[in-house]
Amino acid sequence: MRLKQVELHGYKTFAAKTEFLFEDGITAIVGPNGSGKSNIADAIRWVLGEQSYRILRAKRTEDMIFSGSEHRARQGMARVTLTLDNTSGWLPIEFSEVTVERRAYRSGENEYYLNGNRVRLRDIAELLSQSGLGQRTYTVIGQGLVDRALSLGPTERRALFEEAAGIAVYQDKRADALRKLDRTQQNIVRVNDIINETGPRLRHLERQAKRTQEQKKIAARLEALLRTWYGYRWRERTQALRLARSVARHRQKSMQALQSDIDTVGQEMAKLRMRQERLRTSLSQWHRESSALHAEAEMQQREMAVFEERRRLLRAQREELLTELGPLKTDRQEQAARVETAQAELARVQDEVVARQSAVTVAHSQLESLQTERQNLLSALTAAQDRAFSLATNLADRDNRRAQIEERLAETTHECASHNKKLAQLQADLAAAEAAQVGLQERLDRLEAESASWQARRTDQDARLVQLETRHQDLETQLAAAHHEESKLQDRYALLTRMREGGEGFYAGVRAVLHAARPEGKTALKGIVGVLTRLIDVPAGLERAVEAALDTRLQNVVVETWNDAVAAIEHLKKVQSGRVTFLPLDTLRPPQPLYTSAATGVKGVVGLASELVAFEERLRPVVELALGQTLVVEDIKIARRAFAQLTGRFQIVTRAGEVLRSDGAVTGGIHRAARDSGLLAHEREWRDLPAQLSALAEHIETLAQDLAATEEEKRSFEARLSEMQAQAEQQRYRNGQHHFADGAARRTR
Repeated sequence: MRLKQVELHGYKTFAAKTEFLFEDGITAIVGPNGSGKSNIADAIRWVLGEQSYRILRAKRTEDMIFSGSEHRARQGMARVTLTLDNTSGWLPIEFSEVTVERRAYRSGENEYYLNGNRVRLRDIAELLSQSGLGQRTYTVIGQGLVDRALSLGPTERRALFEEAAGIAVYQDKRADALRKLDRTQQNIVRVNDIINETGPRLRHLERQAKRTQEQKKIAARLEALLRTWYGYRWRERTQALRLARSVARHRQKSMQALQSDIDTVGQEMAKLRMRQERLRTSLSQWHRESSALHAEAEMQQREMAVFEERRRLLRAQREELLTELGPLKTDRQEQAARVETAQAELARVQDEVVARQSAVTVAHSQLESLQTERQNLLSALTAAQDRAFSLATNLADRDNRRAQIEERLAETTHECASHNKKLAQLQADLAAAEAAQVGLQERLDRLEAESASWQARRTDQDARLVQLETRHQDLETQLAAAHHEESKLQDRYALLTRMREGGEGFYAGVRAVLHAARPEGKTALKGIVGVLTRLIDVPAGLERAVEAALDTRLQNVVVETWNDAVAAIEHLKKVQSGRVTFLPLDTLRPPQPLYTSAATGVKGVVGLASELVAFEERLRPVVELALGQTLVVEDIKIARRAFAQLTGRFQIVTRAGEVLRSDGAVTGGIHRAARDSGLLAHEREWRDLPAQLSALAEHIETLAQDLAATEEEKRSFEARLSEMQAQAEQQRYRNGQHHFADGAARRTR
């Protein structure tokens, strides 16, 4: 057994794709603690099918996947691939090189691959067990496994020897076979229980089966009788229908005559209505002028009444004022005498107040001078006491300091000599240190500049990498959404194509004619141009209006000549597939198109239906016959206004599908999935879908190109980051060596 290669991608600390090649001889992986050596051994255990997370030093499947770092996003999948050399045939498989691969996802799902083919864990375990690489063998020896193997009991040690000898695989198969036998025995017991349970019910089921057969016979007899009865009723109703149609034709002729009379009367009524409107307009103008004159007269009368009332009030006020003037003069003389007496008393009181205020001012000034003198005396006394205490304290301090200075002078004289010697030595060391400091400062400035440059470049690269990863995810999301939309449009186009080819929504007779008109048919009909629905192109938003306008003509079949129509009718009679209305191009006589100049002034009129749809020029008689007398408007209110402006035979349809005919009949409501509803919308959608699919395909191709370019740029940035990391490690190693050498030199000095 020889291990050739181990490849890790996203497993634990191996975020980038990492390959380990095992050449001839012994391969050793060394490194400091925490560098990931044990993760390689765990990866080999894991790819060989280990299921115990405790042995793999983890708690769940997510712990197997790289969880991200400060500068790198977390991975969504972990993958380990183990390549084995099988040239000697030690593995029971016909390959000279065997690749075992295991993948884990954050959802907890695990996948196993053997030479690129997905297999079960059981298949991997059986293959490895036959070669001695079982999950519990001694192939991968971890920390402490030797001690545990030596301390095993006889039973556990026997299991280890049996698996090493290759017996464990057969024991597993034997245990599996025993489990299957137990399940089979349980199934047999269950089958016997079911047989014992259903046995007594067989007679009852036989009686029910006989009753079912009798019911089928009676139902067949009843169906035959009903067919006979329905045939009789069909003949009766057919005869009644023929009679009703003859009566209807007679009444139609009478109605046409009456309709012409009604049209004439309608024209006379329209003229009378116009004259009535003119008279009403003149009458309204006269009423407005009369109302204005009445309002002006009433306003003049109100103003005259107000002026008269004001004149009466002013006269009354003048009389009252003249009456009150005499008493007011007498009262005024009395008040003047009282004012003079009060002014004399006020002058006397003011003189007295001035005298008393002068005395108070003199007393206040004397009091303030006495208080100032007392405060000055107290301040002088306090200052004299403080100065005496300060002089005594200073005298004692000076005596103490003089004694201390004498003692310190003796010590300083002794120390001065020794300090002079040390000073000379320190000055020499200081000069050397200053020279070394200058060199170190220059190197430090240079290293800081390099570090700042590396850090800035690394920050820019990391930011760009994050942008690329974000754009990569966005492009993947957009591409998936575009593929989903393309699939939906393709499915819709395929469905519409199948419906179109199968004649979905058409009457049975129309489908029969279209089927017979195909070139591959044995009795192909000639001259069939197509169904009217497929021969016109309706603008978006007008499908419901045109469908309502066409009504029964929606499924009319256009043919080249009268003989082609007759041949198609004979074919329908022969195959008994229903009725169809044919429009021969050589015999059509469409009426004159609707004259819409009277209605064009009405706001909200879209236009004449025959001018709104697109068609081949040779089909103009067909379109004018079907839509030449149809006016399309926005809503039912506008239809009512346009109705008053039109004459003759016509019909007005709204965008919502309401129909207003020239006879005054109105049709509207909600469509309830009629058999021919939506035919025009489906036809337009079928024509527009190829262009949408083409545009979507171009968009998908652009997204794929952008995604490939983003992946290439992302790989380039990852390689550049790895190179920068290696250069930074080398620079740190060189700086450490220089620092160590400088420290050793300083210690030597």
